[in-house]
Amino acid sequence: MMEILQFAAYKIIGLIYKLFWVFPINKKKIIVNAFGGKGYCDHPASIIDALFRHNKKYDICLVLKDLATSVPDGIRRVRRHALQEMYEYATSKMIIENTRLPLYITKRRNQVYIETWHASMNFKKVGWAASFSTLCGRARVRHDAESADLMISNGSFSSLVYRRDFGYQGEILEVGSPRLDVLFRARNVRYDVLSKLGISDDKKLVLYAPTFRDDGDTSVYDIDYERLRKTLHWKFGGEWIILLRFHPVMRDYAKTIKYSSSLVNATVIPDIYDLFSTIDMLITDYSSTILEFSLLKKPSFIYATDLDRYQVSRGLYFDLNELPFPVSRSNDELAQHIEVFDEDKYQIELSSFMDKLGIIEKGDASDKVAEYIISKMGV
Repeated sequence: MMEILQFAAYKIIGLIYKLFWVFPINKKKIIVNAFGGKGYCDHPASIIDALFRHNKKYDICLVLKDLATSVPDGIRRVRRHALQEMYEYATSKMIIENTRLPLYITKRRNQVYIETWHASMNFKKVGWAASFSTLCGRARVRHDAESADLMISNGSFSSLVYRRDFGYQGEILEVGSPRLDVLFRARNVRYDVLSKLGISDDKKLVLYAPTFRDDGDTSVYDIDYERLRKTLHWKFGGEWIILLRFHPVMRDYAKTIKYSSSLVNATVIPDIYDLFSTIDMLITDYSSTILEFSLLKKPSFIYATDLDRYQVSRGLYFDLNELPFPVSRSNDELAQHIEVFDEDKYQIELSSFMDKLGIIEKGDASDKVAEYIISKMGV
């Protein structure tokens, strides 16, 4: 009953939204929404940065939950779920999202909607391949697919997912992932990251960054960190520091861990790509970050103690054992996989897997999308 009422509420709000159609579309306006107003981040931010590099003077509005959120100069803040948000959506020439277009927003004729989708490399099942518990969840997938004029893809597998599991039939721009362009640039962020974490430059770093569980389960943080550190020293030499980063959904749990000089809270670093450019190795589970990090050709391992349960609750596109990343379901297996790790074999299998997915990542996706936007804006 509750979800029916919620769906009905969206329909009523949608009728109110259409009242703003009396205002003309501003041919120079772009409205941007990342993660429902989380901030200036992800693919949308990388695309807007590219527009700035092209010296285009557009009226850019950013939807925010908190108007105190820091944004670059030249961007207007718009409060989420306010009447002003409806006005800006209704009068923008271009709409850029990275999750789903809100159900109450109906695209007008002559508007262009770009769905950038936040999962650069789909690992967990999405869209119709995943289970939906609400009427609104199913409606959002359909509404978004029918509204979008363009989706951004990093290759043939992602494009297949958009067609098959989102039901999207529109244009797909296979140019790569805008937010991953940063991994292809020469950046000197290591000093700043180490300074913020209080770590000296002579240490080797492994990042453990599992994804969230729908039920908030934190048992996956049961890695034997001291054993892991000793195993890494035995295999690769050097003194290793373990960085622990909680998924944004689980951020509050970062306070429950007892840290030390060898186990450091990396959740305080907001940009995971700054961490990627700093660390020597990644350990995660079902997160697509492992596919993103693999672009740097560094070692990655999967630690998945709850694999059976996760397969039932969410589902994965791949059999983990077919991936180039060693899969461990216990601390014993993790230690064993590190001890026998073969760098040459790993690189061959990684290259083969990326070819299988048809990955296109050259570091210029943001500029390619910016060029598309400029062509559609017409001003």
